[in-house]
Amino acid sequence: MSVHLRLTEAAAEDIRDLDPQHSKAYIDFDHKIRQNKNHGSLRFKALSGHKNLYSARVGGDYRALMVHAGNDTYVVVAVQPRSTVYERLERGLRFEVNHVTGQFETIEPEVARRLAEQAAPARPERDPQPKQETVPGVLDGFTDDELSKLGVSRALLPAIRDVKDDSGLVTLADALPPHTADVLMNLATGMSIDEVMENITDPARPDDPVDPADMAAAVERTTSITTSDLALQAIHRQDFAKWRMFLHPSQNKLVTKNYRGPARVSGGPGTGKTVVALHRTARLAREHASGTPILLTSFNVGLAKHLKRQLGELLTTEEMKRVEVVNIDSLAMRIAKERGIIDTSARPLDDTEAKRWWQTAMDEAGDREFGPDFCHEEWTEVVCGNIIDSRDGYLRVRRAGRSHRLSRPQRVRFWKVCERFTARLEEEKRFTYPWLSARTAVSLNGDSTASRPRYRHVLVDEAQDMSAAQWRLLRALVPERENDMFIAGDSHQRIYGAPLALGPLGINIVGRSTRLTLSYRTTQEILQAAIAMVSGESFDDLDNGVDHLTGYRSVRYGPAPNLIGAATRKDELAAVVEEIRAWTNEGVDPSAIAICTPTKTPLEEIRDHLTGVGIATVPVQDGTKGDGVRLSTMHGLKGLEFERIVIAGVGAAEFPRPFVRQRRTDPAEHRRLMRKERSLLFVAASRARDALSVTWTGKPCEFLEPLL
Repeated sequence: MSVHLRLTEAAAEDIRDLDPQHSKAYIDFDHKIRQNKNHGSLRFKALSGHKNLYSARVGGDYRALMVHAGNDTYVVVAVQPRSTVYERLERGLRFEVNHVTGQFETIEPEVARRLAEQAAPARPERDPQPKQETVPGVLDGFTDDELSKLGVSRALLPAIRDVKDDSGLVTLADALPPHTADVLMNLATGMSIDEVMENITDPARPDDPVDPADMAAAVERTTSITTSDLALQAIHRQDFAKWRMFLHPSQNKLVTKNYRGPARVSGGPGTGKTVVALHRTARLAREHASGTPILLTSFNVGLAKHLKRQLGELLTTEEMKRVEVVNIDSLAMRIAKERGIIDTSARPLDDTEAKRWWQTAMDEAGDREFGPDFCHEEWTEVVCGNIIDSRDGYLRVRRAGRSHRLSRPQRVRFWKVCERFTARLEEEKRFTYPWLSARTAVSLNGDSTASRPRYRHVLVDEAQDMSAAQWRLLRALVPERENDMFIAGDSHQRIYGAPLALGPLGINIVGRSTRLTLSYRTTQEILQAAIAMVSGESFDDLDNGVDHLTGYRSVRYGPAPNLIGAATRKDELAAVVEEIRAWTNEGVDPSAIAICTPTKTPLEEIRDHLTGVGIATVPVQDGTKGDGVRLSTMHGLKGLEFERIVIAGVGAAEFPRPFVRQRRTDPAEHRRLMRKERSLLFVAASRARDALSVTWTGKPCEFLEPLL
């Protein structure tokens, strides 16, 4: 009898760790059992005393431990030596349905208890006699009932009560189901019961009632892979960890949930927002085999290409045809040309050139009150964001979020400058992307002849950097319906766009927002440093509220960031070289190391110096081309990650960048720009997975003060 075989994350890790001989044996086992579970060489059998539990021979003395999930479906939960499998069973290994999340979980109470005992603080040798008082447990402030309501199995409570400090809890977490570990770690870091319920437990709770006896439903709710997936091939190529195919329960809920309108997921770097967006896109693509396509978009070209590559690992070639993956500006230009909004020869105007045009427009209008920076931002955020095409419209519009208040006479004068700017755009067949998005949205909204919507679903990554005009375009591309828009972003990482609320733009996410708090990318030490860099600032949540990083933590630990101050530029360059050589001497691949700076000039200086001492470098935009340390500006690291990163050139004289310091005479504008500079440093620091070094010459920049 053939079977449908699925793998849990733990089983995939077991397979990944097999030696070549047993790895080959597993491939043979997988093929045989899917064809006929009763094949003589498999020795497939039910394990007495264990409901729904089966074992089969993989090869040699290795066994696959499987749970029967109903009908012809079996879930592989372990691939280990026979002796190990039976030892785990004797110690109380069991599989159950979480009473709150409905997820399939592996429970090993005895292993958890032993880990808790091992992690207990050692008694000083000079005090051999036991004391009468009891050392309080790290979670003694929460009752068994409270923990149970949050989704913690009561079978694990004795071990949890034995944990006496945070270090012990970290050790224990490795033996706990993911949801339980997440609940306990967030409680230990200061979250209240209500906050954990709102941010951890409720997002993982299924829409349908949980039946603790329904293993089949639990397996369907739990992220696993079928062995016919491309992911199985990745396991045997030893690169499965990069695929992130298995989702945390809170992430999986976001992938499978159906929303009655636009929904948003937020969270700090590395919490899996992009992974969720990719898996949700894949899920929707599989469900809708034909008809209107799905759009997955992001702010920049590089990230869109990266998303397309990753999505291609989740979907078949045929399924990929149902999804368009493109950055928002390229999409706007393509649609605008299709609809005749711009000529096919029209060229975009970048920000630097646009500001020169604004200066010319002010000179021609004889009005120098505003300045090119103000004009360009007013045009982008107010005129294009609100799709204004007349003076009367501009005089009436609410300029929400703008730092300058303008009187009516000031608005009249600005509009005269604006008219000269737009006239030149038309004359020279040029455009800015915000203007293009606004015009395209108007065209789409006014098209009563369209036979069907352009997209069935729209999914947005790095949403914090989108402008109001781009959101209006996205709203025009998909009708209001179930699962119409899914938005992933983190306002702390906004380095391009301006704060805004989605509601006035026709995108209502009220009651459909979720925050992820568990980082899988970097270490706790690097996270704490990155968070300190943005401390003291307030960040919006795209919904007229405040975003925060409360409870944000990592599953990994490592060394504290290395902060290196130098007296001279020569000393700083030497320090950078020393860090790179130390890491490569440890065996780190140079291509897994990145050096970034705030601007291009110091980066070029570093490049020349490294070349002079025999260290090869590669621009980060070249991707995988060449063997060498990657070089990038801070902006260029957006959406990327590296094992180790050096952030260089962040002395007080260099960062914040000079143009930001020049705006000190305008307090509101200066604070807005300073917030972006903090976010830029936050983004750069949080790209590092294992180690981070920060260097500067002279006095360090003010954002580093909390770390010194």
